[in-house]
Amino acid sequence: DDQELFDKLMEDIEILDELIAPLDMDRVIAGDQSPLFFGSAMTNFGVQLFLDKFCTMGVKPSGRLAKLVEEGKGKKGAQSKLDDDDEPNDLVNPEFGEFTGFVFKTQANLDPQH
Repeated sequence: DDQELFDKLMEDIEILDELIAPLDMDRVIAGDQSPLFFGSAMTNFGVQLFLDKFCTMGVKPSGRLAKLVEEGKGKKGAQSKLDDDDEPNDLVNPEFGEFTGFVFKTQANLDPQH
């Protein structure tokens, strides 16, 4: 019945409140915490809410230490994956002419393999 479902929902909320730390954007930006969203792309439940919040929570890409290298024809490129003896010594900002994008990862199902 409805009361039973409501009681179960309230119990689940109480458990989540105990297990999940409050959202701290400084911890998110530092990579110590991930925001948690519930939804389903298959049923379009929570998708727009997630996208709206994701856009407001996102931070501008920052620079990354890399080693600038000559790629031929006087064109400069950047390597962020270096050999052990290479030292990244140049800060490459997102505005760098050869910068093409960045990769991000969304976590799903709290599975460490994702």
